[in-house]
Amino acid sequence: MNHYIRGMKNFLLPLIIISILLITGCSRKIIPEQPPLEAVAQDSIPLSEIDIPVHIALKPLFAMAEKQVEKVYTSPGWPTQFIQDGCDTKYQYHFRRGPLKIKAYGNSVELGFTGFYKVRGSQRACIGTTPVTAWTPPCSCGFNEPERKVEVGFKANFSILPDYTLQNYIERMEPRPIDKCEMCFVKYDVTKTVMDALKLQLDSSRIFLQDTLSKIKLRPYFQQVWDQLQRDWPLYGLGHLRIQPERIRVSSLVARNDSLHLSFGVSARPEISFEEKPVRQTGLPNLSDFTPKSGFRIHLDAQLNYDSLSKLVTERVKGQRIDLDNGPVKKYMIMDAVKVYGSNKNLVLQLSFSGSDKGVLYLTGKPTYSRDKKLLEVKDLNYDLRTKDFVLKSAKWLFSNKILTELKKYASFDASPYLAQLTEIAGKGMNRKINENISLKGGLKDFYIGGIYPLNEYLRIRTSCEGDADIMVKF
Repeated sequence: MNHYIRGMKNFLLPLIIISILLITGCSRKIIPEQPPLEAVAQDSIPLSEIDIPVHIALKPLFAMAEKQVEKVYTSPGWPTQFIQDGCDTKYQYHFRRGPLKIKAYGNSVELGFTGFYKVRGSQRACIGTTPVTAWTPPCSCGFNEPERKVEVGFKANFSILPDYTLQNYIERMEPRPIDKCEMCFVKYDVTKTVMDALKLQLDSSRIFLQDTLSKIKLRPYFQQVWDQLQRDWPLYGLGHLRIQPERIRVSSLVARNDSLHLSFGVSARPEISFEEKPVRQTGLPNLSDFTPKSGFRIHLDAQLNYDSLSKLVTERVKGQRIDLDNGPVKKYMIMDAVKVYGSNKNLVLQLSFSGSDKGVLYLTGKPTYSRDKKLLEVKDLNYDLRTKDFVLKSAKWLFSNKILTELKKYASFDASPYLAQLTEIAGKGMNRKINENISLKGGLKDFYIGGIYPLNEYLRIRTSCEGDADIMVKF
C-alpha cells in the first residue's frame, strides 16, 4: 500500500504542478507600471486677426438726401412781398433745384445740384437814403422765358474717432451762376444779390444736416457688438465657443464712385471647450489701427476631454482580435478598451486586452498632422519603456510588431472629408443675406490643423483657417 501511495504521489505531483502553472498562466494579468504624468507648459493661443471690408452703397443714402434737401427756396413773403436792397432796389425770387448729383472721393462726398431761379423787381431814384422817384413798373428775368441757372451744393467730410465719435464737417460750396439775371432798362445785375440771399438759406440747411449727423452716437452700437463677442456661445454637442476679443478696429472711410468703403476688424483668441466657464465682461476699448485691411486668419483652440477621446478610440478598437504566430503555442489578443491621456508632449494609450492573457499595455506616440495629406496620426507609436521591460521579462509574445502595426491602423485619421465638409459649410455660411439690408460674401482659402498639444488635463487641437469676407450694406 505504501508503495502504491508513493507511486501515486510521484505521478500526481508533477500533474498538480503543471495544472497550477496552466491555471496561473491562463488567469495571470499583465500589468506593467504606468508611465508618469509629466507636466507640459501651455503656450498662449495665437492672436486671430479678422478684417472684413464693409461696402456701403451710397445710392440709397443719396435717395434719402434727395428727400431731405429742400427743393424750393424763395424770398420771404413770396410771391406778394419784396426784399428791399438799399433805398433804390426791391426784388423777390423763386429758386428750385434739380436732382442731386453725388460725387464721392477719398473721405468726401459732394451733394451738388443745378438750381433754376427767376427774379422780379423794381427800382427808383434815391439821394442817399431818401427816394426821389416812385418805383418803376416791375421787371423780371426768368418769367415767360427760360429760368436762369446756377450750380450749388454741399461738401461733406466724415471720419470716426478712436472714441467712436462720428466726426463730420459739411460746407456749402460757393454758388456758381451760369446765367446772369439783368433787369429793367438800366440792366441792373441782380445775380449777386440773389446768390447772397440764397447762400443764407443754404447755410441754414447745412447747419441742420451737420447737427443731425453729429447726434449719431456710435459707441452704444459697438458696445453691443463687443458684448456679443464676449459671450459664451453653446455649440450643441460640441462644447462652448469663447471668442475672447482683445481689440476692435475700424479703418478710415474711403468713398469711391457710389460706395463708401471701410474695414471692420477684431483681434481675438477664440477657443472651444467642453466646459462652460464664467465670462469676464470687459469695457469696450477705444478703436485702434485705422489702416484699411482685408482677409482673416483665425486660430481656434479646441479643448478635447480625454474621457471623450478614450470613448471614441475604444469604439474603434473594441473586440478587434490580433492573432500572433509565436512558436508552437498560438497566442492571440482581443482589444477591450483604450484610455487616452497626455504626458510630456506625447499621447499615452492604455490598452486593456484579453485573450491568451489579460492585462494592460502602455504605448506612447506623438500626435501629428500632415497638412499636405490632411492626415491626423500618432507617429512613432511604440511600447512605453516600462511596458517594454515588463513584457520582455514576463510575456515576450506581446512584444510584437504585428500588435503595433494593427494599432497604428487605428491611430491614424483621414481628415480630408471632414475638412471639405467644414469648408462647404463655412462657404454657405459666408455667402448669404444676413437681413434685408446686409449681405455677406466670402470663402475659405485654407482650413487646416495647426497644432496638437497633449496637455495633462485635455488634448488641445489648434485649427487655423484663412480666407476673405466682404459685407455689403444697403439702406
